[in-house]
Amino acid sequence: MKKKWMGLLCLLAGLLCLCGFDADRQKVYDGAGILEAEEEEELQAQAAELAQELQLDVILVTTEDTEGLTTARYNEEFYNRHGFGYEGPGGSGVQFLIDMEHRQYYLLTAGEGDPRYTDAEIEKMYDQIAPSMEEGDYAGACFQFLEAAARYGEPAQLLSAGRAAVLLVGSAAVAGIVVAVLVWQSKRKAEGAWRRGYMGNRAHMNRQQDRFLHTTVVRTRIPRPQNHPGARSSGPRGGPGGGGPRGGGGHSRGGGRCF
Repeated sequence: MKKKWMGLLCLLAGLLCLCGFDADRQKVYDGAGILEAEEEEELQAQAAELAQELQLDVILVTTEDTEGLTTARYNEEFYNRHGFGYEGPGGSGVQFLIDMEHRQYYLLTAGEGDPRYTDAEIEKMYDQIAPSMEEGDYAGACFQFLEAAARYGEPAQLLSAGRAAVLLVGSAAVAGIVVAVLVWQSKRKAEGAWRRGYMGNRAHMNRQQDRFLHTTVVRTRIPRPQNHPGARSSGPRGGPGGGGPRGGGGHSRGGGRCF
């Protein structure tokens, strides 16, 4: 019986290893041949390490043939065709493409990569990469991409659902206690004031009521001033402004840039 349980545990461990993220899988695909062997090796090591830290698949691609597709479309097709993703094919990741055919570079986000990299942050990443691209330092641009991906994609900046639930429950409990104490104190003060004001001064309240009944009230209409906020204005009226729609769709985010 003991051997049977040990066998099941080993089988489960093996399945977990098979289903887990493969950090040793190829991360750099230099189809355009613009990287030196040493540069490609270093980029591979850094991308694999960063993927584990971010819990995102981190991919770098270069090409000089997009197979008749646009840069953005080729980037998405390449990601899906190779089954990239931290959780599995089509899962979370970030991919940087240098398209030598159209002289463009493009960044793709997928899964959990989408909320981590906003359009504004992707533009900042492009700003960091642009100088190296314009100088023809493509390896430098890839290293800059990895640095920017680490800066803006850090998972520690995100609050997990479990931790958020614990914090929410704790906050609600503390707030409930505080409110209960305040209500109790307010009730005690109100009861004390009622006893002192009503039970101890009933005769005084009656005298006040007698005087009020014999008071004559005179009502006079007060004319509304010309500059009153409710007065009608004959000045011009402004119309509401509108912003432009946000672009982006599918996996791709932020748009690409030329070099």
